[in-house]
Amino acid sequence: MKLNSAFLLATLSVLIISCGAEEEVDPWEYFPLEAGRTWTYKNRMGTVYVEMAVTPDPKTFGVTARTSFGQYRWEIHAPQDGPSIVPIDSGQFTQTLKVKFPLEAGAQWEVVPDNGKPPLRATLVGKSDAEVPAGEFEDCWRIQYMPVDPPEGGSDLAFEIWLARGVGIVRIDFARPEGSTAPQLAPLQLESYTKP
Repeated sequence: MKLNSAFLLATLSVLIISCGAEEEVDPWEYFPLEAGRTWTYKNRMGTVYVEMAVTPDPKTFGVTARTSFGQYRWEIHAPQDGPSIVPIDSGQFTQTLKVKFPLEAGAQWEVVPDNGKPPLRATLVGKSDAEVPAGEFEDCWRIQYMPVDPPEGGSDLAFEIWLARGVGIVRIDFARPEGSTAPQLAPLQLESYTKP
């Protein structure tokens, strides 16, 4: 009887500990890089169609966005510590972005573009649920990007991206830093997406 009770207690302890442990998730699941993926985003200004393609370098992916204002291209570089999104010919959307792994609430890093744009301070705000036209997404990581020293009267925007597991960016919120002359933009929300 004592042996059965000890076994039962040990089994229950293991179950309780494993249920309490947070599931370890590969951070790349929040930033899926795969040729043939597409995303469609909308805001009140129109629709943005985004398509991902493979480049000759297996650690680099090409991204093309088509809007009513034109076509824009970026490259996504995928080193171990997290992706970098680098503009190729993106007109006014020329900000370089960086996501740092591991994903931990409160983490901060600086993004220094090589195209003369002011640096950004990125903050991993934490997780929130997102409701967008494409559906409801739980536990999205939110990363806020703010100009480090925005010039007075500059046109730089602050923004926040929402990353959903298995999907990628599902929402982008924009804000004007104090003194900015940038127009206030409506959030860009995921309307649909496809996987290859």
